[in-house]
Amino acid sequence: MKYLVALLLFVATLSGQIPVTLGPNANLSVPAVDDRGLTAVVSSSVSPDGKINSASDLYLLDTRGTVARKLTNLPNNGASWIDLSSDGSLAAYNVTASAPSGMEEIHVVDTSSGADLKVAVDTAGCILPLEAAICLGCFFTCVRTVHFSPDASKVVYSASENQPLYVVNADGSGVLHLPIQSAVLAPSPQRVVSRNGLLVFTAGQDVYVVNLDGSGMQNLTNFPTGPSALNATISEDGGTVAFQLSGQIAVIHPGALSQAVGSGPIDSGPSISADGSLVAFIQAGQAFLQRTDGSSPPVRLTNFDYLTPRAVTLSGDGSTALVSVGSAVYAAAHTVMKRLYGPQTLLPNGISSFSGLSAPSAGSLVRIAGWNFLDDAAEFADGVPLPTSFVGISVEVNGQPIPLLAMTPSQITAQLPFTIPAGATDFAVNFGGGQQLTATAQVKAAAPEVLQYVQPFFTSIYAMAFHAGTAIVADQAHPASAGEVLEMYGIGLGAVSPAVDAGMPGPSNPLASAIAVPEVKIGSKTATVTFAGLAPGLVGIDQVNAVVPSGLKSGSQPVGWSVSGQPPSVNWTIWVQ
Repeated sequence: MKYLVALLLFVATLSGQIPVTLGPNANLSVPAVDDRGLTAVVSSSVSPDGKINSASDLYLLDTRGTVARKLTNLPNNGASWIDLSSDGSLAAYNVTASAPSGMEEIHVVDTSSGADLKVAVDTAGCILPLEAAICLGCFFTCVRTVHFSPDASKVVYSASENQPLYVVNADGSGVLHLPIQSAVLAPSPQRVVSRNGLLVFTAGQDVYVVNLDGSGMQNLTNFPTGPSALNATISEDGGTVAFQLSGQIAVIHPGALSQAVGSGPIDSGPSISADGSLVAFIQAGQAFLQRTDGSSPPVRLTNFDYLTPRAVTLSGDGSTALVSVGSAVYAAAHTVMKRLYGPQTLLPNGISSFSGLSAPSAGSLVRIAGWNFLDDAAEFADGVPLPTSFVGISVEVNGQPIPLLAMTPSQITAQLPFTIPAGATDFAVNFGGGQQLTATAQVKAAAPEVLQYVQPFFTSIYAMAFHAGTAIVADQAHPASAGEVLEMYGIGLGAVSPAVDAGMPGPSNPLASAIAVPEVKIGSKTATVTFAGLAPGLVGIDQVNAVVPSGLKSGSQPVGWSVSGQPPSVNWTIWVQ
């Protein structure tokens, strides 16, 4: 039986700590793919060696292999919207110029030679999106949704203006500002221009097409008042348009009524094949493919357990679906997934205590956070002593291999040896292919904290403090009483006596007691500690038994552990009566 039963059922189920889903790489674009599904392009701030850069550059991918070739060396924040021509020979993108500050440009780059041409410059400025007002320090572009026409002779893009649509020749000539109010293009790289020059967009509730010179605008839907249509994309022959409406994918052939496909709710906008016969979309955390005529049920392309897809891009011939999960891009077909781009990466300041809320400390469980440590999997150590390597991954601290407990795509959970000295500490994560990621973190001799107890469905969070000898937490329904002993569980007490090797559970006879006994505060009162040390049978988990002091006001009270007069790293609460 895996050691998960002994430790993670106790800690992870109660505290909600493992597995951890980290935020995505905000600077990894949705991938674009050519018509044959052979070549793709993505912009990312993470280079293939796992280094996080300040700018997002374009990388050319071969869907049949794993080679990524860098196409650009961009300034500032780098590329933010990208598209690829049908034959894969050209990539278009938006970038903020080096000077003058804030100016945005549309570029076209030859994917073979790397020759880069600036084809348009935004000089009008823009109305910044609402998010900019509520997300201080976030980066938002004024120019967005860059798209090629099928023959790559023109580039269409939008700006945050009242009349947002622009068309420019791919050689930089003939910029045309279309006199259309409040139009919204589907995100890059979904197709918005047909071979015969129809541009599809949404405005208000409806879907429209217009010629690239701004003439012949036609309303395709005429919906009554209600939810707005979103993310309209068009087939190359202009005969099929797919879009989102009321949480479903709708398909319309100009001159006919729209028809829903899929069963909803849909998590991302549609991507359709060049002939309009197939549509791909994200639904219920998976990518699906379906015929646009509804003649067959959706085909599931992915089988994710831990990763969350946010977009899918279908090649023109419908043979390849590229699924973006935020920190990586996968090629997916009938639940067979291959990571196409997603370097293994350590996050800045990604080494912390197990909870992620304080510094790592000697003898305690630590979290190493990053991206793409594994594909869609969670792996756990089989037993004790914990191994120093499994599934081809090992971690060294100051050159010393350390025991490993669990791994997910975004986290490695390990135990620091009790002998690691406090101070700047070198961490190295080694992967089976020979890649090594390194970082330095400040380790403390002790950083005590109570772990959290998360009630089912995240209804409430309490300190992991139980009535002695029970598995009943001291919550509102089961309050603690003055004079009773609570068993509390946490991490970070530091060295113990007798000494215990890292990777081994706390002994029960004799108990491994903390050399530095923590001060325990419940509310404003100091609780008498009757035991502090390693929890018997558990690796890297500390147990503190303390008497609930008298004189506390009934209700919720914070609980904290501290050493050497330092304030607690974390305070969770219990309920007292």
